[in-house]
Amino acid sequence: MDSSVCLSCYGWSTQPYLFNSTCISACPGTYYVSNASGLASCQPCAANCSSCSVLSTNCSTCQPGYVLYNSQCISSCPSFTYLSTNSSCLACTAPCGNCTGTTTNCTSCLASYSSTAYYYLANQCHPGACPSNYYSPANDNNCLLCNSSCITCTASQCLSCNSPLLLYNGQCLNSCPSSTYQGNSTHCLSCPNSCSACVNFSTCTACNSGYLMDSSQFCVPSCPVSYYSDGTNCLLCPTTPAVCATCSLINQIATCSTCQSPALIEEYLCVNNCSIGTASGQYCISPNCSQLSNCLVCSGSRCIQCSSSYTLDNNLQCIQVINTPSDAVASFSEIPVPFPFLIAIIMVIIVSFFLRSHYPKMFSPLFVYALAGVL
Repeated sequence: MDSSVCLSCYGWSTQPYLFNSTCISACPGTYYVSNASGLASCQPCAANCSSCSVLSTNCSTCQPGYVLYNSQCISSCPSFTYLSTNSSCLACTAPCGNCTGTTTNCTSCLASYSSTAYYYLANQCHPGACPSNYYSPANDNNCLLCNSSCITCTASQCLSCNSPLLLYNGQCLNSCPSSTYQGNSTHCLSCPNSCSACVNFSTCTACNSGYLMDSSQFCVPSCPVSYYSDGTNCLLCPTTPAVCATCSLINQIATCSTCQSPALIEEYLCVNNCSIGTASGQYCISPNCSQLSNCLVCSGSRCIQCSSSYTLDNNLQCIQVINTPSDAVASFSEIPVPFPFLIAIIMVIIVSFFLRSHYPKMFSPLFVYALAGVL
């Protein structure tokens, strides 16, 4: 047996480790001490390790181009870790998802940690929401900058505005648009549907088409009892000498239709006592209506009932009623015709019949026209 080939080494000696059949004092680089089978020997580390211990895969340092992570040498650090100055991968501190330089210098954030959502901005993870002037897109926890006019926002609209701008429909505006009002120091709110302009939800300053401004400055489709329309506003019916219950605007005059009992209608107003004529029903009736054309019953200058074949129009004027063709003929017959002209027409008709009966060859329409011209 060759005495120069060692099979084992004395553990108490200064060269206790077996390496290539030689006892040495320490294993060389890329080797580790193995005590398998009770023999202390030098065994090679895994391929990417530059040093290891206990096991070949339990790396302590790595070959160039590799980094150390969990005692293994790999090509790059995995997620949630960063590369330290000694080429080892260290875990980031939650809620960092990824980090660089230090465990708390985040480059991304965990979507949720300890039941709290986190959002990433400028190497920091913000709990609950992005900070002011930033928003997080859908399915993403990165914070992006809002429009410069917004304090808070989503990807598509502002949620609050920088002073003195006002929020309306997701936009920050210098002033509230038409049909809105400034509800507080930060928002524009819509006016009621009946208003085209307003100062608050219960006070209109202009109405949309088909609405009238009532006495409380609200836009209504029709005036309440005791009010009449001037086309734009609801105005109070006359209250003196007595109170009108209902009224309307006729010929630019507020005209009472009914009175609060026991008042009576005299001309256009309600009175407590008749100053013209006598009381009859709800009217003060004048003794004579001759000043009003075709009027049978009146109260001063106001006609109440027209003569036969006439009726009151919306302006309280008597107009003739034409219901049938015979009425139209009768109405036409009332048109005055000069007597000589009427005699001439009759003569033309008589001569035309005579010529047609006795001298048909001489009769022609042109002859009749000529005869009418002579007459």
